[in-house]
Amino acid sequence: MKSNLFRIKCITNLHVGGGDSNYSIIDNEVQKDAVLPDVPVIHASSLKGALKEHFEKKLKVSADVLLEVFGGLKDEPDGTGKIKKVTIEGQYKFLDALLFARPLRVSDGADGAPPYILTTTPEILNRFSGLLKYLGLKTGYTDASIEPNGSILTSESNINQIENENARHDPLLDSLKKFVGEPIAVARKLDLLDYPLPVIARNALDDNGISKNLWYEEVVPHQSIFYFAVLTPKDECKMKLLEGQQVQIGANGSVGYGYTEVTEVLCLE
Repeated sequence: MKSNLFRIKCITNLHVGGGDSNYSIIDNEVQKDAVLPDVPVIHASSLKGALKEHFEKKLKVSADVLLEVFGGLKDEPDGTGKIKKVTIEGQYKFLDALLFARPLRVSDGADGAPPYILTTTPEILNRFSGLLKYLGLKTGYTDASIEPNGSILTSESNINQIENENARHDPLLDSLKKFVGEPIAVARKLDLLDYPLPVIARNALDDNGISKNLWYEEVVPHQSIFYFAVLTPKDECKMKLLEGQQVQIGANGSVGYGYTEVTEVLCLE
């Protein structure tokens, strides 16, 4: 099998619902990681469904390619002159899309400081490195021990505070910045108590313009970055068709949610 690593950059806010019932103020939460419960994730089944829809409706690939990549039902003779539906397993194996970083507000900085900075954590970086080692992939990122103690670490020397927390420049982040392609910071944690995800009020109106239902929906903010791996047979990877494509993932595409850009990062035989 061949390992292919792809990056997802959220162009707009993203909501891939977890489908869980809860009694908090948030009616619809996003999917969360099973081990890092405050960290958003896109489960492989949700990701695969979105990619399949894009291949079918936007790229308009053939039915044979859809079956090869994603699997599905295929008509085959049953030996009696009749046609039956047979389930075909896709040859491509999709892993969860894991969060790499999400933006936090730069609350104090010198001239030229960005208004936000992508922020990750040591736990997220360790998981990223572990997956790459498992898949046999390598990047230019130096797998050094990055441990913020008392302040958020940042690749930028002109940032003093992030979300009102003290920030200090760390040259160890230079290789990580190069891999991401933009400034990055490392916080001790991204727990939802200190750094909550945005919550947006949604309202449904009846034919008379009267509010029929009001609910609150959690979203992953735009500019956030996920990554996912696809294991493919040792031939041309059809997933390369996604390069630079704007793929809609999750719910509420009609109101601008879930528009992302997918880029291949690494590939190894």
